[in-house]
Amino acid sequence: MFSRILLPTDGTPCSFAAAEYGRDLLKLNPSAQLTILHVRKKHQPIYRAYRWREVEVPVGEEEKRRICEAEERILAQTEKIFIDAGLATDTDVVTGAPAEEICAYAQKGGYDLIVMGSRNAGNIKAMAKSVSHNVLCMAGRPVLVIKCSF
Repeated sequence: MFSRILLPTDGTPCSFAAAEYGRDLLKLNPSAQLTILHVRKKHQPIYRAYRWREVEVPVGEEEKRRICEAEERILAQTEKIFIDAGLATDTDVVTGAPAEEICAYAQKGGYDLIVMGSRNAGNIKAMAKSVSHNVLCMAGRPVLVIKCSF
């Protein structure tokens, strides 16, 4: 049985479906530890059209604040799935490229299973850009992908 489970979440319906599956796994093995991880993308400049060309506009403090509030809501909604079932979890936020950060976090933390959602990509190009596909290729440990068609 798995003792350390990593559950990346991005607030999509597919990640919530994965959280529900993770909850069920934790119910079967209550001694396991589950960590909910959100990967914050680096704040990128916003590009706006200005007189028929794009101009780089740095992300302001207000925009950063809104992004952080959204991330907190994502973690709270995901964690609620476990709280409602009477299960304890840990949460964490890291910054970077999602697939790379998920794999690095799993490696550093000694996680023996990653549970994550995946939308129905449909074609090879879309699948190659998929975080879940990249985690499957790079993780070096079991990855349980919960597929949904939202």
